[in-house]
Parts: sequence; C-alpha cells; structure tokens
Amino acid sequence: MQLQFNDQHIETPASNLYDLLEEKALLAKTGIAVAINDRVIQRSQWANKQLNEHDVILVITAAAGG
Repeated sequence: MQLQFNDQHIETPASNLYDLLEEKALLAKTGIAVAINDRVIQRSQWANKQLNEHDVILVITAAAGG
C-alpha cells in the first residue's frame, strides 16, 4: 500500500494504523499524536483504524520547553 507518512511517500504491507506504527517503531513512544487525512485518531482506535491507499499520515511528538 502506498501512503504519505510525515511528508514522505512510503510503501507498506500494513493494513491498519497499529501495524504501521509498529513497523515504524512508534508504538512504545509516549507523547505522540497521529492524524490521518487531517483527522486526529485517538490511541484507543489505532488497532481498529484501517488504512486506505494514498492516506496522508502525520505523527507528531510533544516537546517540553519554555
């Protein structure tokens, strides 16, 4: 499946968001938010969220500072 992941075009066998995040070694990270096609997906929905060809996925990490 072809997706856009953080502004990069990628090819992945993942069919859902959980599998994609596992592939990218992001599941264990805390303080991240994920959006698909400009819609934030709650962490509790990651395993059930199916991916579609050409979805645009954005993963952001919270940063502390002041």
